[in-house]
Amino acid sequence: ATTEIYTLSLHDALPILVTGDLNLILMTRDYTPLSETTIHQAEFGEGAFVNVGWGKKETQFHGSEGKTARAVKPEAGDVVAEDDMKVRVSWRGDGEMLVVSYIARVGDTAARKLRVFDRHGALFSTSEDCAGLEHSLAWKPSGNLIASTVTKPNKHIVAFFEKNGLQHGEFKLRTSMDVVELEWNCDSTILLVWGRAKEGHVLEFWTIGNYRWYLKQSLALPQLHRPKWDQEDPNLCQFITRSDGQEYLSSLVFALSTDTSLGRTEEDLALVAVTDGHTVKLTPMREAVIPPPMSAYEIHVESQVVSVMFQSPCPDSGTLGDLRSSSNNLAVLTHNKLLLFSVDPAGGEGKDSDVVRITGAGGNGYIVQTSRHAHVNTLKTGCLEGMSNFVWFGGKVFASVDFPQSALVILKSDGGRLVEESRVQTETSVHLIAAGDRLMVQLQDARCLQYQDGLLIGPIHQFPRLCSTVIPTEQGVLGLNDRFKLYLNEREIAGNITSMFLHSHFLLATTMDHRLIALPIGELSGSTLRWEEAGSRRAERGSRLVNAVPFHSKTILQMPRGNLETIQPRSLTILLLQNLLNQCRFKDAFLLARRQRINLNLLVDHSYSDFIKNITQFVKQVAEDTDHMNIFLAELKEEDVCTTMYAAQYSNREQTKVEKGKVERVCSAIRSELERQDETELKENYILPVLGTLVAVGDKIEEALGLIKKLRKIGRAHV
Repeated sequence: ATTEIYTLSLHDALPILVTGDLNLILMTRDYTPLSETTIHQAEFGEGAFVNVGWGKKETQFHGSEGKTARAVKPEAGDVVAEDDMKVRVSWRGDGEMLVVSYIARVGDTAARKLRVFDRHGALFSTSEDCAGLEHSLAWKPSGNLIASTVTKPNKHIVAFFEKNGLQHGEFKLRTSMDVVELEWNCDSTILLVWGRAKEGHVLEFWTIGNYRWYLKQSLALPQLHRPKWDQEDPNLCQFITRSDGQEYLSSLVFALSTDTSLGRTEEDLALVAVTDGHTVKLTPMREAVIPPPMSAYEIHVESQVVSVMFQSPCPDSGTLGDLRSSSNNLAVLTHNKLLLFSVDPAGGEGKDSDVVRITGAGGNGYIVQTSRHAHVNTLKTGCLEGMSNFVWFGGKVFASVDFPQSALVILKSDGGRLVEESRVQTETSVHLIAAGDRLMVQLQDARCLQYQDGLLIGPIHQFPRLCSTVIPTEQGVLGLNDRFKLYLNEREIAGNITSMFLHSHFLLATTMDHRLIALPIGELSGSTLRWEEAGSRRAERGSRLVNAVPFHSKTILQMPRGNLETIQPRSLTILLLQNLLNQCRFKDAFLLARRQRINLNLLVDHSYSDFIKNITQFVKQVAEDTDHMNIFLAELKEEDVCTTMYAAQYSNREQTKVEKGKVERVCSAIRSELERQDETELKENYILPVLGTLVAVGDKIEEALGLIKKLRKIGRAHV
């Protein structure tokens, strides 16, 4: 018999052979047959469904389809014209099961079927009839889904099947092409779709989040040979291209990154962008937290989004496309255009054009009332082939290129075009470019260089290991690698960090023991970091940081399944409380402290002198509701909470000797101010807070009782 396909199992390299008459032969390493099974069988398999006697399909309720649905039977369909008629085999990640896709012929009809076998050759299940099923096949390494493509009358989809043969989920392909192969990366996070279109070959890279599939990258290549994922590195995809009679091995390295605005000021909207094919989904987290796949609004462009960039403002660096420098500015790069956007604070509809359309999250009929971007300018880009790591720093765009020689590329706007200004050659390939208060370039050997005045200075330092996340700060350069090691320059400062984000005042990090840590930025310059004293709280298993709103306590985490959670860590909440107290917004500070269960003594201990100086404002704001003033007075105590329970948040505060009698002095000042602001003749409007100031001191109970007795005598017992 002829051989249809020969392959090896994943782990123990057992040869698998499918013959021309559709027999599945499993062999040992020395080619001794272990089993031989006929693929095309009449039985369903060992995983056949059990009939529990609940009736037949014909007797069940069919909803809107009506009674006519009883007679409708699923069509197996014919083999699609694009099918290569070949047998496909794909193993599950653990090597215990495999699936075979083949052409099943019954009489004069033929249709493609999926059959699942165990590693001993026993049939487990047969797929349900699926009209339009194609030859592409890939079993997800994690084991729960088998991917294939299906041609429908009105769409082309990637369909997923469970090992019991039933279809479970799908997504629609947006490019008109004939799918050649599907392939998962080794950790099941990216699905590669390889197809042929009229212009040539197409590579699409899809990921899933919160049960929605996103098209992250799409490459069009004239010539291409068999793209393959690396078996150890889940982010490395390699393929061979042909050009001018020569063949080149091309490598694509992917990295998980969150596109967020990089400002550290109160004007920054904490914008987060999600790329999905021709669409960029945007949400200003300062104003609204909207979980994916929804967003506050969307930007639609005419071709695949290559990169999304938020501006990193840089003094005296000019502008790009006549935009005022702002961390909220957005640039969307496609294959031939750079679209520039600035924030419209009024949240206007935005101006549609031939190249961009701005809508609400659910189209024009659903608008979230937030600040929104408006299209400002479009720059033609020319040829950016081979460039990656795009970063918008100041008034220029930076990128890296590896062919014909590794270099940092500087791009600027000139006459409505984005043109190359210069190139700075590097000794090895550029791994990533990071922008912050300065621009850092990390090479493949983990050396970090600083860009300044058209030159790469350094190396400034070298990380012990290549890092996937790099953040420049005033205290040094932070780097986080895929082994969860966190570095500050050359020094390892933590060994269990899963994600990090630089807040305006804190370094936030999630750890492998499922905690969220907030370390003051100023402590990074110290010789030893006091992680155990930093503010921390428990976080959900597998969660990672998405954003933290500058000068605010709002922190957004993304769960493993894709949804968002907003929390307010104690350290960041106290920071917000400090800002409110510095602005003498005592009512807002009181309500925030009460809502977040922060000890109200902090309103006094934060700055005792400023509190006494602004006692008039405090009483005027808090005593609007006498219950609020009573709650504050009841919680007063002699302890300085800035040196005890909130010492971590006041680590830089000068140690001052606490004078005794704090409660008595505060109560006396508040009582005097209450009586001064009470315009009634008998001072009865604020009688309860006044009594509270007397009781809180402890030794003035008799004076409080005397005041009550006085009111009773003059007929004010109801007070």
